[in-house]
Amino acid sequence: ATQCEPTCGLVGIGVTTELERRRGDLSKLPSEHPLKPLIELCLKDDYKNRPDVKIVHNLIKTLFHLIQQLDETELLISDMVAVQISPHEVSKKQNYNESN
Repeated sequence: ATQCEPTCGLVGIGVTTELERRRGDLSKLPSEHPLKPLIELCLKDDYKNRPDVKIVHNLIKTLFHLIQQLDETELLISDMVAVQISPHEVSKKQNYNESN
């Protein structure tokens, strides 16, 4: 018996904030990454300051739908540019495709 408290070899836990400990991992994400603010919220040391799973789920679901809408908008714009037609014509084409 060494009379020493057992350790698990994890560095910085309880001493350094989790956000600071994960700074290296976070630096791999682009600063404009859409999930970065949510990830940082989830790394708060005090669990009371972290979002619960329902909030995380709703935020990710909302972000996913926004990205889908953005992708669809970009496709419509590229269609308009490619065929050089008016937005009204592209809209009519899209409605026709959806009905068939």
